[in-house]
This record gives sequence, C-alpha cells and structure tokens, in this order.
Amino acid sequence: MQQAGAVYKRTSQFAVCETCGMPEPQSQQCSKCGGNIIRAEREGYYFRVGRYDKKILELAAEESLVLPPYQQGYVLNSISNMPAEDVLIALKVSRAKQRILPANWFGTLAATLSGCGYPGDEGGFQRSWANTYLFIPREWLSHVYYWCGVLLALNLPKPGGFVCHSSLKILDRREQEVSLLLLAQNYGQESIRYLLLAIKAAPGENVFTEDQVIQRINHDLANELGNLVARVISMVSKYAGDMIPPPNILTRQNADLELREYALETPGKVEQYISSQELFQAILAIKNLIGATNRFIVSTAPWQLATAGNQQERLNTVLYNICEALRFIAVTLKPIMPEAAQSILGQLGIDSIPGLYTWNSLGQWGLLPVGTKILPQPVLFPRIVPGYGGIGPEQDLILREELARINMVVARVLSAEAVAEYDGL
Repeated sequence: MQQAGAVYKRTSQFAVCETCGMPEPQSQQCSKCGGNIIRAEREGYYFRVGRYDKKILELAAEESLVLPPYQQGYVLNSISNMPAEDVLIALKVSRAKQRILPANWFGTLAATLSGCGYPGDEGGFQRSWANTYLFIPREWLSHVYYWCGVLLALNLPKPGGFVCHSSLKILDRREQEVSLLLLAQNYGQESIRYLLLAIKAAPGENVFTEDQVIQRINHDLANELGNLVARVISMVSKYAGDMIPPPNILTRQNADLELREYALETPGKVEQYISSQELFQAILAIKNLIGATNRFIVSTAPWQLATAGNQQERLNTVLYNICEALRFIAVTLKPIMPEAAQSILGQLGIDSIPGLYTWNSLGQWGLLPVGTKILPQPVLFPRIVPGYGGIGPEQDLILREELARINMVVARVLSAEAVAEYDGL
C-alpha cells in the first residue's frame, strides 16, 4: 500500500501513556500499566482512503457483500456520509524499540487476510477469502468503508461478505439489562441461542423484556417443537410397540405427499437463508415444517385410526411419515440447536446410524429404517412458569447479580443444648 502511494507517514500529537507509550485517546490512565496519559508527538501511518471514495460505495453496493441483505441499505446510508479524509492505520508507540501498533480496524483486517494466506499463498488465499465472513457490530460500520478501501488499494477480491448485526438488549422488570450468560443459566443455553438467532434484529438497538423472552421460548420451543416431539414419540410407543412401523404405499393419501414435499423443500430454504446470514428466516422455514407436521397429525388423527379396528396399515403409514418429518426437523436444527437436535435423533433411535443424520441425507424421503426402536427421553423443553428466575410479584424480585454472590452452605447439626435465660433458637 505504501509503494502504491496509498499510505504515508506523518508526525502528529497523540494521547499516549507516559510509561509504555500505548495510545489512550479516551482515558486519563493507561489501561495496560496504569501510567499517566500525556500529549506527545508520534509518527503515524495514514491511509489515503478518500481517493477510493466512489469505488468504495460501488463495491459496498454489490449484491451479497453486505449481509444480511436487509441491512445493506442501512449500511450504505451510514458509510455514504463518511468523511473522505485520511485515516490512521498504525502508530509508532515507542521510538526506542520501534514498536508499531496497528489501528483496531486495520489490525482486524490484516489478521484476517494473513489467516487466509495473504500474502504468499495465493491459491489458498483465493479459496479461503471467498468463504470468509467478517462480522461487524453496529458501532463498527465505519470499518466497512475502510476495509473496502484497503481491498481496492491492494487490488484484492471481495470476501464472502461483511455480516452486519444490530445490538440486542434484554431488560428485567426493573428495566435493568440482564446478561445473556445469566439468561442461559436460568432458561437453558439452547433456548437463548435459539432466541438470539430467531429474532429479526432491526438496524440500531433492539430492546426486549424478559417476559417476551419467556413467551417466545414457551411458544416456539415448549408448545410447538417440544410438544411435537412428545406427541410423535408417545404415539409410536402406544400404537406401534416402540418401533418405527412399516408404511404402506397403498394407503398413501394427498396429505402424505404434501408433507413429504414440504419436508424435501425445507433443507434448501434453510441452506439458502444461512448462506445469506438471514438466520431468522432459516428458523422460520424450520418452524413452518414443524407447523406442517402438527397440522398433518391433526388432519390424519392417528388416535382415531387406532380405534377404528381396520386401519392399522394406514396408521402405520401416518406414524412413519411423522417420524420421518421429525428426522428432517432434527437435522435442519443441528446448526442452530445441536443438543436439541441430537436429543430428537436419539429418541428416534438413529443418532448413531451413519447416513441418517447428515445434511445430504435430506435429499431423499423415506430413509428412516423400519423396526428401529424409539428411545423416549425427558421433556425436550419444559414450559417456563412465570415467577421463576426473577419474573414474579414485584416484592419478590431480586437481582441475579445479587443472587449469584450468595454462598449457600448446607450443614448437619451434630449436637444442641439449651442456653439459660434465652428463648431463641
């Protein structure tokens, strides 16, 4: 970049630590060594980003560079107002030791390029860079502008994409922010993982309440997915003796064909949405398959077939189809909720059968082996009862941080004796 004239050196005033020389632009004390902050002249390297301004906006506007697609307009609007002035890319923090510290935005890009094999491994770099995605929080949108400028200066191709995500804040009833770690401890890591990926975050800050978190988990995971798994396993246990029953093609109806087509279309949709980083859409596609399976159960009414007396073959076909649909649901859920997906596959008895739990296996309907023994497990997602974990009457509220500091000890009383003139315990 320096040889191409895109980078130059100049001396400027910087706020640096008097002891270690590290820059501290927004502090009165060094975060590294605790030294005092002074103003001092330092030699810096600057990038002439302005000369690439027009091409940067053209590159950022290219399809599939900024992901997910619905964030592209917001990002373009933000970087189009960026001042086209020279930007610091590295600072010489110590004259004696010749230490050079890259700016955060430049260091991140340089480390990523180096990890992909640039420079030196051209073939490896081309393969890796095309599949590299750089995740950018809302506060770093300026990085897209600078990164595009560096790529243009180095004449490098665009990466797999810049994934821009918005911030998410969850508040308790006291309107205090709740950490995701504590939410995961209270409601389960898989549930919170699902929640974060299922929300379509709008540009800017997204605020939700803990009540909304509980409602979403109960509706999507406990009521829809959890109940479906429990219903399927229970009916196979009750009506087919704990074994995957054999389907009979002669009893097949339009509802069976519709469920099969819905299931076969779902993996392609999920894969497409994951590629474009529209994870909430990928989850919605899986939810639609869950809904289609639930509707299939209601329309075919296996409990009525079981009492009809002469509908065992039709009942077997229905039970087989809902088990196969459950296999599709479990495999498509693996990138999102790996533990829940593994539990579903385990209950179907196929978690250790090669070729039945891979993504490629979803290209064909009907791979579930007849006669496989199902293995019921505890409820996949127990319903969360309001009042647990801080959601309850106002007078019962306690901050989780306070609860986490309590050290509870259990002891056994070995002996006790009365104390004279004392009525207490």
